[in-house]
Amino acid sequence: MPDEIADLLEQKAAELQISKSQVALMALKNLLKPPDPADELSEVKQQLATLAAAMARISPDLPQRRS
Repeated sequence: MPDEIADLLEQKAAELQISKSQVALMALKNLLKPPDPADELSEVKQQLATLAAAMARISPDLPQRRS
């Protein structure tokens, strides 16, 4: 395995706190079956809604954004 790829695997494994083989399997899965952008967009929208709700609880006097 080229050193560059081994280094990238090592870095990502440390970042995610998983094994290098798990990182390699995730990368291979994403290569063979890329995630659907529509699914990713809906996940981001859900995360933003959750964040907005949490911020509203923390500071209820802030203006609320309606989507």
